[in-house]
Amino acid sequence: MKENMKPSGIEWIGEIPESWEVKRIKYCAEICNGGEYKDIEIEEGGYPVIGSGGEFARANKFCYSGKSVLLGRKGTVDKPLYIDGSFWCVDTMFYTKMKSITNAKYFYYCSLLIRFDYYMTSTALPSMTQRDLGSEKIFMPPLPEQTQIANFLDKQCGKIDSIIADLEKQIEILGQYKKSLITETVTRGLDKTVPLKDSGIEWIGEIPEEWEVKRVKYLSTLKGRIGWQGLTSDEYLDEGPYLITGIDFKDGGINWDSCVHISKERWEEATEIQIKNGDLLITKDGTVGKVAIVSDLMGLASLNSGVLVIRTQENFDRKFLYWVLLSEEFWTWFRLKNAGNSTIIHLYQNDFAEFTYTFPSLSEQTQIANFLDAQCSKIDSIIESKKEQLTKITEHKKSLIYEYVTGKKRVKGELNYGN
Repeated sequence: MKENMKPSGIEWIGEIPESWEVKRIKYCAEICNGGEYKDIEIEEGGYPVIGSGGEFARANKFCYSGKSVLLGRKGTVDKPLYIDGSFWCVDTMFYTKMKSITNAKYFYYCSLLIRFDYYMTSTALPSMTQRDLGSEKIFMPPLPEQTQIANFLDKQCGKIDSIIADLEKQIEILGQYKKSLITETVTRGLDKTVPLKDSGIEWIGEIPEEWEVKRVKYLSTLKGRIGWQGLTSDEYLDEGPYLITGIDFKDGGINWDSCVHISKERWEEATEIQIKNGDLLITKDGTVGKVAIVSDLMGLASLNSGVLVIRTQENFDRKFLYWVLLSEEFWTWFRLKNAGNSTIIHLYQNDFAEFTYTFPSLSEQTQIANFLDAQCSKIDSIIESKKEQLTKITEHKKSLIYEYVTGKKRVKGELNYGN
């Protein structure tokens, strides 16, 4: 017979089974502080050292041995981890010791329902106190049913995780194939039967016999905002000329809806970066190397100091250079240029002017650009489809956990009275 339901007292949860209890986490598990990293010695083959991303080292001692759920204290607070064994927990994490009424794996699934968003946005650095964590409520059926639910979710989530891993691998392989296709095409062309010659550049290797290698500065002009010219975020407006930043780059173009605005006076100050349709842009600070071509210009527009505009000569197909900048031809050069630099990475304008790359005839540049437009569009479409599948299956997993740890659905069959 179906069990009656009762109000949980939590609006977003609704009702729970009548035999279940609502308990604060502190009554289900003891919350313990992790230890400082300096207190251990790294030892190959030792005990796992666990941070918010999982195991990242091995140590000569452990802080706890047994089944535990680790929860973030500072930084990454929204990724609970289940551990069974001896481990060292770093001081940006809490670890837990289960009380006698609690199944550790069931507790882990419950912890995935904690509304971490509040703790991630209420302060500049996401953080969680023992008091806040201990006050969070979870839903506790009798211990045998906790075990039954945990075993059921282990099995079902294991199947889902396998599908997720497979989709993630497919997306990774497609991304690698896309990059290799771009690199092969912009350095070898479309006709694989043409004779090759040494490019004279180690990271490029051989190129078609009729091709050349050129420096950016001989074929393009580079312009960027010199500093901020006194421009500050306090001057951003709700309307007026657009100010393009790196976060406005989307799918090889500009997301005009996300752009901030500046006054026309500010736009007029820097004539060299007044943007036109067809301009090729690249980010030089922040996330370096994002590329976009301006199209459907919505009005007057300028750049912030983190973006360069590349204006090519008439004998140059700018879309060809766009694909070059997405290839390993560019990224290998960039990594070599920044080798040994442990500080924040930048794409300096003077350095970029010296970037040397493959240069076929204008007609072949256009053929290559058109080919990559078509082929990469197909690959992107497949990747997007895989990502949509990934989103759906991930949401299904979340929904499954929610339904069973709130009693909306019950596991059928005999209860397991094991520990």
